[in-house]
Amino acid sequence: MNAPQQEQLRHQYLEAMGISSWLPRTQLPGAAPSPQWVEHFTWPAQDAAFDDDGFASDEPEAAPAVTSPSASGTAKPGVGAAARAQARDSLAALSETAPRQPAPSRAAPQPAPDSPQAPAAPVSGAAPTTEPRRSAQPAPRVKLAFVLAGDLLIVDSLPPASRQGFGNAHQRLLQGIVRALGVQERPSDASLLSWPVLAGATLDQGPAELAKAVQRKLALTLALRPVSRALLLGEAAAQWLLGREDGLDALRGIRFSLQSGVPCVATASLSEALQLPDVKAEIWRDLQPLLTATGAETP
Repeated sequence: MNAPQQEQLRHQYLEAMGISSWLPRTQLPGAAPSPQWVEHFTWPAQDAAFDDDGFASDEPEAAPAVTSPSASGTAKPGVGAAARAQARDSLAALSETAPRQPAPSRAAPQPAPDSPQAPAAPVSGAAPTTEPRRSAQPAPRVKLAFVLAGDLLIVDSLPPASRQGFGNAHQRLLQGIVRALGVQERPSDASLLSWPVLAGATLDQGPAELAKAVQRKLALTLALRPVSRALLLGEAAAQWLLGREDGLDALRGIRFSLQSGVPCVATASLSEALQLPDVKAEIWRDLQPLLTATGAETP
């Protein structure tokens, strides 16, 4: 396939996606010279075959500028029709197999190539007809680690700006805490929920979306294993799991219930306890409601 044929195929794919493409018609000062076939390239494709050098055997009298499908009116039938249909089929297959992700808002697509008439261009100086875009709320920065150990669910708050996740030091400290709660089973690997999930200012990843994501993560975790107690470590875990705006000092050491009726208490995070060893004694005092609820004896 020579260069003009490749360019025709590229235009067909772009047309199927509703994208207008252009080629240079004037030599720019200081720019590299364009291949000679560019001067004879036309779109939509003419009913003429190309030779090995990329020139049409029946050269048109005038080479019109490359325009969008909507501005050129009805597409001419010929060798490009089958390729355009194949391009649309390929794009449809990709859209069905690719995972759906929220995409930023974009401009309305161009009219279809077979539309009888393209919409008229707006009059110069006229007021814009598009509606003002609503500004999305800032995305909270949260990183939560969901861990299961026996009948206990643990949700720990990790520093969102740190690249380090739930490391070996967190695992060792958590294993000592769950043993103090009477659980002999080793804690599972942590399943992380980092927010925001995607990068982009136009995506809605505000507090409402984060609250939905936390509840979905909680439901998926509880579906793996039934639990009878929950431990919320850190302010982020306490606020987003309980749906409260109070600070950690107002929530720690008090017995709450999750949406499924599972009793839980909130206390300091493992990262804080690793940095400040005195926090471990405060965590032990905050755990007492869970010990009382299950009848465990204080060591």
